[in-house]
Formats: sequence, structure tokens, C-alpha cells
Amino acid sequence: MKERMKQTMGPDVPSVATDSIADIIRLYRCDVDLSLLRRQLARTHEERFQDVMDRQTAAEEFRRAGREARRQR
Repeated sequence: MKERMKQTMGPDVPSVATDSIADIIRLYRCDVDLSLLRRQLARTHEERFQDVMDRQTAAEEFRRAGREARRQR
């Protein structure tokens, strides 16, 4: 398990015992921005769903614009 974590996280992983799930979670938790999670959870499910739909629409527009740009070359 320790070797896998070093491969995933790089050579700078602190040499702590990772014999338990709690140790693994502790290593990953330092990189999680809890303020973003709290902000999302403060929104209603309708607001979160609308955000996902807006992002999907934007992604489709980017794809369309990319296809159009390639076609004009």
C-alpha cells in the first residue's frame, strides 16, 4: 500500500504508517478545499443541477466552436 501511494502521490509523501484507511484519508484530506464543498452544499439541488446543465451547454458550445475552427483551416 505504501508503495502504491508513493507512485500516486510522488516521492514527497511523508513516511507515515499507512496501515489504516484513516491514515490514507488523512493524506488526501490536506488537498481538499472544504470551502468549495460547503459552498456547493449550501445551494439547493435545483441550483446545483442548473449549474451542471449550464456547464454542459458551455462544453457543447466549446466543442462546436472547435469543430468550426478546424473546418475553417
